[in-house]
Amino acid sequence: MTPLYIELASSKNIPKECNIRILVIPTGSLEYHGGLLPYGVDFLTADKLVERCLKGKYRDSAEPCIIILPPVPFGYSIEWLKHGATVTLTPSTFMSLIKEVILSFNTSLGLSGVIIVNGHGGNYSLLEAVSRTIWYDYRIPVIIVDIWKTMSRYGLKYCHACLEEAELASRLVDEAFQGVEDEHEELVEFNGYFDDIKPGRRGELKQSIDQIIEKLCDILKQAVELIYTKTERNIDLESI
Repeated sequence: MTPLYIELASSKNIPKECNIRILVIPTGSLEYHGGLLPYGVDFLTADKLVERCLKGKYRDSAEPCIIILPPVPFGYSIEWLKHGATVTLTPSTFMSLIKEVILSFNTSLGLSGVIIVNGHGGNYSLLEAVSRTIWYDYRIPVIIVDIWKTMSRYGLKYCHACLEEAELASRLVDEAFQGVEDEHEELVEFNGYFDDIKPGRRGELKQSIDQIIEKLCDILKQAVELIYTKTERNIDLESI
């Protein structure tokens, strides 16, 4: 079944016969990006990545039913508040927002699992905590597909408004964006914060942006398959 964009659907469009329902939530931020990239680049990138990866997929199969939410445009961005027009939510507000969205859909429709596609690095630790809570309290699998964790695996250790972020956004949003060229020295990894975060990058990406997009789509596909397989197995066990 073709993925359903919930903001364009009515109650008549929501299939009632699905055994496997997967909720996809793009998340990002509205924050300063070096004076070059738009404030909404994180949630725009996450949203367009979901569209690129899932559009037209699963149309020839009855399962799974994938419901795609509009992107969550606000995240945890306290480090950029001194720059005009940045919006930050407190950690507790952001986590409650994501949790309550998931639980609302679980109550009204029933969920087999959730995939969060995250475009803002500052959200990751909070999403991981929500994921853990939802799984252990409600037994709903929550998988995080994080753009910047994937970039980091391929050599780009830090990027905010950097050239690679501009290129990624340009590919997905279909606009020409420019990034900040500043490079920061490799630092000994400390836990905690002891200096202001600055636009720019640290590390070198070992893959092309097109390869990264392909890899992210593959991760998203694997996440769908994991939830699908896990739910099918549980349905089979219940029928014994």
